Amino acid sequence: MDGLQRVSFRFAGDLEVRYLPQVPEAGDLVSHETELWVVAFVSADTVGVTVICELPRGDGHHLQHVA
Repeated sequence: MDGLQRVSFRFAGDLEVRYLPQVPEAGDLVSHETELWVVAFVSADTVGVTVICELPRGDGHHLQHVA
């Protein structure tokens, strides 16, 4: 898996690991099951990258950085 990074996504109580060429940024939309989630926080350490996601608010606040 050349050029791919291990990224752990946290969706409320669920955890999903993906191998991606690029790490998402806060404000990006990502899919999980049948819903779109907003990346709220990205953290990197020696183990890898963790992306914390939350469901978008109804007021469109999170959608200012849609990728």
